Amino acid sequence: MNLLKRLFGPNAEELAAKAAMATELAAKAAEAKRIATKAAESKALDERIKALESIAGMPRDNPCDWGDATDNAYFQGERDTYRWEAAKELVGILIRSKDEESALTEIALNHKIKEVRSSAQVELLEFFLTEGQESSQEALIRFAYDRRFSQHLRESAIASITSQPALVGLAEGDPELGIRLAAIAELLDEPALDRIATNDAGRAVRGAAHLRLCELTMRGSDAEVEALNTVLMDAELEDNIRAIAARRLGAIRTPKALDALVAASDLEFKELGYKQEWAWVTPPTIFDELGRTMTSRAFQMLFKHLRLCWARQAMNHYKKDPDTYVRFTIDAFNRAESDAARYQALDMICAVKTPAAIDLIVVALKHADEHLRMSAINALRRPPEPYPVEPVIQCLDDPCNEVICQAAYYLGEHGDCRAIGPLSKAGVFRAEYVRKDALKELSRIEERQAVESLISALRGHSEQERASSATKLGKIGDPQAVLPLIEALADESEQVRACAAKALGEIRDRRAVEPLKNALKSGTNPEALAALAQLDDPQAKEMHLRKLDPGRVEQLIVKASEGKEDAIKALGQIPDHRAVEPLIKQLLNENRSVREKAAISLGRIGDRRAIEPLRIAVKSRSVKSSGHDEAHVALGGFGDPWAIEKLVSAAIQRSLSNLRKTAIFHLGQIGDVRAVEPLIALLNEKDRGVREATAEALGNIGDNRAVESLTKALGDEDISVRMVAAEALARIRIHPAG
Repeated sequence: MNLLKRLFGPNAEELAAKAAMATELAAKAAEAKRIATKAAESKALDERIKALESIAGMPRDNPCDWGDATDNAYFQGERDTYRWEAAKELVGILIRSKDEESALTEIALNHKIKEVRSSAQVELLEFFLTEGQESSQEALIRFAYDRRFSQHLRESAIASITSQPALVGLAEGDPELGIRLAAIAELLDEPALDRIATNDAGRAVRGAAHLRLCELTMRGSDAEVEALNTVLMDAELEDNIRAIAARRLGAIRTPKALDALVAASDLEFKELGYKQEWAWVTPPTIFDELGRTMTSRAFQMLFKHLRLCWARQAMNHYKKDPDTYVRFTIDAFNRAESDAARYQALDMICAVKTPAAIDLIVVALKHADEHLRMSAINALRRPPEPYPVEPVIQCLDDPCNEVICQAAYYLGEHGDCRAIGPLSKAGVFRAEYVRKDALKELSRIEERQAVESLISALRGHSEQERASSATKLGKIGDPQAVLPLIEALADESEQVRACAAKALGEIRDRRAVEPLKNALKSGTNPEALAALAQLDDPQAKEMHLRKLDPGRVEQLIVKASEGKEDAIKALGQIPDHRAVEPLIKQLLNENRSVREKAAISLGRIGDRRAIEPLRIAVKSRSVKSSGHDEAHVALGGFGDPWAIEKLVSAAIQRSLSNLRKTAIFHLGQIGDVRAVEPLIALLNEKDRGVREATAEALGNIGDNRAVESLTKALGDEDISVRMVAAEALARIRIHPAG
C-alpha cells in the first residue's frame, strides 16, 4: 500500500478497492461460467439418457411360431442389437463417478427397463470375476444365492464357486431346477451327493447327483459307462439329465462309450425323423459328442443322419483336421448306396479341396449319373482354390447337354487359355443353346486373355502402346485392370497418365478415388478431374471448380447448348455457374430426356437464377410434374415455398403409395422445417411404408417438434417402423436442427 501511495498519491486506496472489486467480479464470472457449462453438460447428458432409455425400452414382439420368426429374423436381430447396445451404454453412463459395485447392483435390481437391468447384471458378474480371489468368492456366492438375478447368470456364477458348503446349499435348497443341477455339476462332496441321490424328491436332481457320483468314483470304468447308458436310453428322463450323461460318455471315449452314443443317436433319429429340428437339449448333445470323438464309426453315423441339423453341426469338429475329414468323406462316398448320399459327400468335400478331395471329384465327373457329374462340376467351382481345368475340359464331350453347359460356364469363369480350343469346337453337333453357351464362355476367356495382355502392355517400352492399352482397358471395364491403371497414373508420359485417368473414370471403381485426387494435387494429370466426376466423389465438385480448365468448361457449355445429354450431365457434376443460362434454355428442348437432365443439373449447380425457369417448366409440364421429380427437389433445395407445397401435397394424397414415399424421402433430404408438421401427421397412416419413410424423413430434418410423435412410434405394431423411429430419435437428440 505504501508503494501504491507513493506511485498514485491520494487515489491509491480508491484504486486498490477497484482492483479488489475487479478481481472479485472476475472470480464470480468464472464461477458463473463453470456453473453454466456444468448445467449445459448435465442437460445434454439427461437428453442422452432419455434417448437411450427410449431405444432400450422398445417393446418386444409377441412370441410367434418358427415360420414367422424366420420371416422377421433380420428385423428382430437389428432391433435387439439397438436395444442391447443402448442398454449397455446407458449402464456405463449411470455408473460414472460412482462406486462400481453398489451402482451396478442398484441398476441390476431396480431399474425400470428390463434390458438395462440385464445388462447391469452381466457387468456386475464380470466385475466379480475380475476381483481378488477371496472377495470374488464371497461376491459370487451372494450373486448365486440372490434369486432376483437371472437364472443363466446365476448358473455362470456357480461355475466359478469353489466353496463346497455353498454349493451344497444351492443343490439342496434352491427352488430352480437349473440352479440345483448347476451346483451338483460342481460338487466334490461325495457324502452330500450320495444324500441328494438317495433322498431328494426330484427325479432329475437324484439322477444328476447319481451321475456326478459315478463320475467322481468310477472314473471311466465299464460300470460307469453302463450306468450312463442306462440314463441316456431312458426317454422318460428330463432332457438335462440325459444331456449330462451324453457329455460324460463323450469325455470317456472308450469303445463302449462310443457304442452307447451311437445307439442313442439311432434312437433319437427314429424318435424324431426329420420333423423336429428344434428339440431342446439331448439330441444336439448326443450328436456333438459323437463329433468330438473324431472316429470313423462316429463319422459314418453322423453322415447317415446329415438331414438333422445337429449332425451337420457336429461335422465341424472333423473339419479341424482336413486330412481326416477328407479320408472319412471319401470312405462315405464309396460306401454310399444312393445318389443322394453321394451328392452329400461331394457337397461336404468341396470345402476342403486337398489333392485327395480333388481326385474324388474328378472320379465323380465320370459317374454314370448325369446329375452327379453336374454336382461334381459345381463342387469344383466353389472356393477355395485350386480350380482344375483339364478334367472339366473333358466334360465338353459329355453326352448330356446340361453337363456341357455347366463345364463351359466353369471354364469361362476361370479363363484358362487351355480351354479356348475345346470350347471353339464344343456343341458343334448339339442343340443351339449349347453352342451359344460355349461361344459365350469362349468370348469371356478371350476377353480375359486380352485384359492380361493389355495389362502387360501398360509396362511396355512404347509410349503409344501404353496409352492405347490404357484406353482399351477403360472400354473393356474389367476391375482387375484398376491397380495397373493406378500405377500408370505415375507414368513418365503425360499422354499415358491422361489415358489411365480416363480409363479409371470409365471403370468407376472406388479404389481409384484417392490416387486420382493425389494426381490432381500434384498437378500432373488434369484428366483426373473428369474421372473423379464420373466416380461422383463428394469432393470432386470443389476440386473441379478450383482446377478445371476454363476451355474444357466452355467446350461442355457449347455441347450442352446443342442438346448433348452427356455434356448437360457433366455440367451438373462440375458445377460451373457459367453453365446456368445454357441449361435454362435446354428446359425448352424438344427432347424430354434433355429437359429432365437440364433440370437435374440446374438443381445441382444451385444458382438462384434457375428458380423461375424451373417453376415455369414444371407448371407447363415440360418436365415431369408428378410432385417428386428432380426439378421439384431442386426448387425445394432453394427453399422455394411452391415446391415444398407440391412435395407435401404429393406426400399426403391417399393414392399411389410409391409416389407418397418418394415425396416424403425428398422432403427429408431437403430438410426444410416447414414439412415437419405435415410429416408428423403421416406417422398415423395405415400404410406401413409411409409410416417408415416418414420416421426416417423426420430424423433427417432433425426438428425437436417430432420427438413426441417419434417416441409414440416406438410402440408401432410394425418392427421396421419402430427401428426407424428409434434411429430418428437418436439422430434428433444427438444432432438437433439449428
